[in-house]
Amino acid sequence: LGISYSSAYAATNVSGLTVSPAYVDISILDSQQSKDLDFVYTNHSQTTVTLQMLPIDFKQTDPLGTVGFVQPGGGSYSYSLASFLSFSTDSITIQPGDSQKVAVKVTNR
Repeated sequence: LGISYSSAYAATNVSGLTVSPAYVDISILDSQQSKDLDFVYTNHSQTTVTLQMLPIDFKQTDPLGTVGFVQPGGGSYSYSLASFLSFSTDSITIQPGDSQKVAVKVTNR
């Protein structure tokens, strides 16, 4: 199982919502049961934001490499990874200017 990681960079005049890290790359050894990751969501807007934490699979939809999201309960396919992820919470509410951390567990099956 692999998930890629890239550190976020500081930006000026940021608005809306940012997630850090934006990209994660992990490897889980056969001897490891799971790996834990932390993501920080920051609300740069002037309004309160509520987010649902939900793993969603994506897959290639045509021979050109176009990808699309697979809706929860929308069937299964051989490369599905959403079931390997669990979140520390179902949702978060972030006030303007605040940040919240969400832990994600990647289970090795």
